[in-house]
Amino acid sequence: MATNPSLDEKLNKLKELATQVASPLGLEVLSVKIGQQGKFRTLEVCIFDRAEPIGLTQCEKVSRALDSLLEPEDIFNGPYLIEVVSPGTDRELKDSHDFEVFAGKSVRVKTRNKVGVSGNDFIATLVGGTDTEVRLTDLHAFDMHGAATKKHPRKGATKTQEQGNLAVAVASDAEVVLELSNVFKINLYSDDLKRN
Repeated sequence: MATNPSLDEKLNKLKELATQVASPLGLEVLSVKIGQQGKFRTLEVCIFDRAEPIGLTQCEKVSRALDSLLEPEDIFNGPYLIEVVSPGTDRELKDSHDFEVFAGKSVRVKTRNKVGVSGNDFIATLVGGTDTEVRLTDLHAFDMHGAATKKHPRKGATKTQEQGNLAVAVASDAEVVLELSNVFKINLYSDDLKRN
């Protein structure tokens, strides 16, 4: 009598199959999630391309190829839906793997304590990190309303300047290391969000 595989076993098998499809296309599989939508099981696969933004064509290719691999596996024991997505600005970065994959990208960081003139809600460039700390550079205070906020810059920094939806405190490009215990949230940040 065959036993039902555990959720972890299913997720591992699904990630293996998704990676088998994505790797030849130069894509990485960041995550695989199983869910439910009505009477259908759902499979969400998040893919990433370090060289360029993910397009609809890449998502379709991965979806079709993965579907053809899943049919004979019968992992879901019934109907299922596949959704292939790219990481959006709602993607929270949490560990060393995320920090390595998204190094060089803009992130929005919210911290428990203020970080210099940038405050506790700022945009930065992700340098890297571990499971206990994150390294950032080029910190800019985030201002959701587009108004410059009065801040007293530390020695060596210049006055706060208004720039789009960001209040920028120009400072050195020195690398800042934050303990993750001081961080509420780190999300990808799109330059498109700077526009009014």
